[in-house]
Amino acid sequence: MSTHNKHLLVISLLLAIGTFAAFWPVTGNGFINYDDPRYLDVPQVHAGLTASGIKWAFTTTHASNWHPLTWISLMLDRSIYGSHPAGYHVTSLLLHIASAILLLLLLTRITGFVWRSGFVAALFAIHPLHVESVAWVAERKDVLSTVLMMLALWAYVLYTEKPTMTRRVSAILTFALGLMAKPMLVTLPFVLLLLDYWPLGRLKARKKNQPWVGFRLISEKLPFLILSGISCVITYLAQHRGGTTASLEQIPTYVRFENSLLSYVGYVWKTVWPAKLAFFYPYSSHVPALWKVFGALIILACISALAIRKAKSHPYLAVGWLWFLGTLVPVIGLVQVGNQAMADRYTYVPLIGLFIMIAWGVADHVRLPTSALPALAAVIFIGLGMLTYQQAGVWRDSASLSRHAIAVTPGNYEAYCMLGVVLTDQGKPLEAIKQFAEAIKIKPDSPIIHTGMANALAHLEKYSAAAAEYREAIRLQPDYPLAHYNLGMMLAGEGKLNEAIEHLSKVVEINRGPAGQPELFVPGKSDDALLRKLTQAIRANPTDARNQYKLGMVLARNGRLEEAITHFSEARQLKTSPADEHFYKANALSDSGDKKGAIREYREAIRLRPNFTAAHNNLAVALFLTGDYAEAWKEVHLCRKYGLEPPAGFLQALSAKMADPYH
Repeated sequence: MSTHNKHLLVISLLLAIGTFAAFWPVTGNGFINYDDPRYLDVPQVHAGLTASGIKWAFTTTHASNWHPLTWISLMLDRSIYGSHPAGYHVTSLLLHIASAILLLLLLTRITGFVWRSGFVAALFAIHPLHVESVAWVAERKDVLSTVLMMLALWAYVLYTEKPTMTRRVSAILTFALGLMAKPMLVTLPFVLLLLDYWPLGRLKARKKNQPWVGFRLISEKLPFLILSGISCVITYLAQHRGGTTASLEQIPTYVRFENSLLSYVGYVWKTVWPAKLAFFYPYSSHVPALWKVFGALIILACISALAIRKAKSHPYLAVGWLWFLGTLVPVIGLVQVGNQAMADRYTYVPLIGLFIMIAWGVADHVRLPTSALPALAAVIFIGLGMLTYQQAGVWRDSASLSRHAIAVTPGNYEAYCMLGVVLTDQGKPLEAIKQFAEAIKIKPDSPIIHTGMANALAHLEKYSAAAAEYREAIRLQPDYPLAHYNLGMMLAGEGKLNEAIEHLSKVVEINRGPAGQPELFVPGKSDDALLRKLTQAIRANPTDARNQYKLGMVLARNGRLEEAITHFSEARQLKTSPADEHFYKANALSDSGDKKGAIREYREAIRLRPNFTAAHNNLAVALFLTGDYAEAWKEVHLCRKYGLEPPAGFLQALSAKMADPYH
């Protein structure tokens, strides 16, 4: 093995080991509640890798994007790892390491510089700005598309060395696959032209009476440009239908331009000083000072002028700078997708340009003893590795991530909202309400935040206040399905079937539209046995309003809204009594975990109808679950008095806790 290849092997091994060490915390991280459910809590992903799932991946624009390979990779993870998050994170980390090694080998081949290329690859591998792309499962598209981009660049370089149809088709095909993982790769034709200039040196000065070689190189990129154009159209349509693109009324052109300038400079600064990183950077509520905007413009103009001026003597400066500027164009905010002002994940590919500028610039301009360079590099990489290790730990779970974002970014309403959702799920609605209140102060026009507030209020049984928040969310966004669904379910639980049917029907209407989803999906919910039991009971007695209602609740809980609405309508037509309404509400409270509220409603139903055997039975169960075994035995005897024998399994469990004191 040659010395050159030995160096490559050693650097590759160090890259793999160092990157794995720096990102080690991700192996213990969980999923987060920000976009991960949108990618993972999908029936097709839950089913694992199947033929029908692959077909769906190529035809869906779920999550406001068309990226079938990303869906397929997540389905494959599901088949291998099930619901364990560690496997998903390891897959993303391995893809990241693969990209770093491919980058090392690519730069070494086209420049001939092993150690400079290794420096670039190491910066790419362990820079803290890249934690978001690796640690966030929903950003699988970043790491997957970049591996395919590196393979496309490799195929292109091989083609430039020996132009054959096979190599040309390989470059085009891998580029197409990369676009099917993430459409941000649309700038690859531009990157290829930059590499033609340096280091490939294909943009040579023309000889007399010869056409400019640039025309040939541009025409050579025509298939790539066509694929980029098609991807742009598909992406725009998907995002427009998904409602993720902001209008000029929401974010005017001048605001986008100002934010783009500030973001470019912000990304450069975070590259040099990667501190106060957050999963979400909100737009400032204040108009940025003119000196900041003009200052950013001057900084960008000066760097651009210097890079162009030095293009002949130091071409890597122009190539690196234009790589950075150009590959950020799709996500710099001129076409605004989402609410963020900037995002760490957007730097995943663009920073390669800055790293090239640093590696070659330092080697050419900084005069240090040869022995000092490895020591300096070691200090830099150990420092970056420690920051990356720390930042990877921030992504441990939703609570850690949101609290960190609140601490490092002012006015971060998304972080307050995320924390509110976490606290609601943890059964701490009072604390959750405080977080949602902070979020509403900052962004009162967010239907998502108002819906979160409503969910927390509903956990406290403050149904009137919760309904008001749901209705505010619907006022802000009339086609927001989650607010309609949650309000409809809450109203159904209270026995207000007319209003419940109205809101659940709206969800069905929205989901039939171009931006809708075919069904609501509740992962882990398995009510098949209960559904069969209720269906059989209704077949035996179609006029039983209670069973019609209960079947409607179970169906709605599982996302089968059209069927649920049918059974709610039947229950409504059967004219349930006030006692039934309290019974239904008690069942809904019991299902949501509010046993005390359920007990109160069961007792009210029994007060109105003393021989209500189902209420006595369910009350006995609720009392048992709250540890009131003596009262549970009272209800058992009342069940028997009115002709109903409670289930044998329940009686056995109750006897194990307390012998029948009334026997």
